[in-house]
Amino acid sequence: MLGPKELPPEVASDPSVYEQWRYCNKCDIYQGPKTRHCNDCGVCIDELDHHCPWMSKCIGKGNMKEFKWFNVSWILYFLYCMSGLLF
Repeated sequence: MLGPKELPPEVASDPSVYEQWRYCNKCDIYQGPKTRHCNDCGVCIDELDHHCPWMSKCIGKGNMKEFKWFNVSWILYFLYCMSGLLF
């Protein structure tokens, strides 16, 4: 486990990869190239897409599949409810 202000060894040894990383002052860690800080949650998320108020969490690389299923489920429920009004 890396501590704060430590880069992974493979990143520190390669200058072209090192330039893509940046430091997050709020989390006190180095962020990967696609990592962003979420101000709502106060953490850095890999491939942050957005903060979802309905799921009450950040949507990123680790839970994008669950977020898509969440959207499919509420759309299907909405269509089910609307079909009950029509028939």
